[in-house]
Amino acid sequence: MKISSYHKSLGDITRLGTGGELNYISCVFSKHCRMAEYIMELYPNSVTGGPGWDHDVSLPPEINNCRPDYELYDISYGLGRLTEGCPSGCEYCVVPRTEGKAVHTVSSIVDIVNPLGNLVVLLDSNILASTDWTDHFNEIQKWGR
Repeated sequence: MKISSYHKSLGDITRLGTGGELNYISCVFSKHCRMAEYIMELYPNSVTGGPGWDHDVSLPPEINNCRPDYELYDISYGLGRLTEGCPSGCEYCVVPRTEGKAVHTVSSIVDIVNPLGNLVVLLDSNILASTDWTDHFNEIQKWGR
């Protein structure tokens, strides 16, 4: 959704699906890599990323700092993260490798609010491990009034 917002800010037309001038594929889990490879064969003008594809690649700041494009999915709730990272280091989890072990703030609640609704779904891996968790919760409480 942030990639769509970024391209709209450049004057590009975005849509969900394949077959455009440029296609983005996000692999959240490595089990989706085969499907991404198949789509890349069909649409060679594809850019593939995500933690399931490559743990060391992330969105550049000019894209990651964009507000989500909620028109893309036609939803009335907000989706996003206030923090990233997790100090736990579970064997099966990629979060410490992709986001870091130190939990750090990446956005504010107002950055992920969808103007069409008053519900926000937080996707944080471990917000309670943040030293700022009380500030985040207070901000959410104030926003919800």
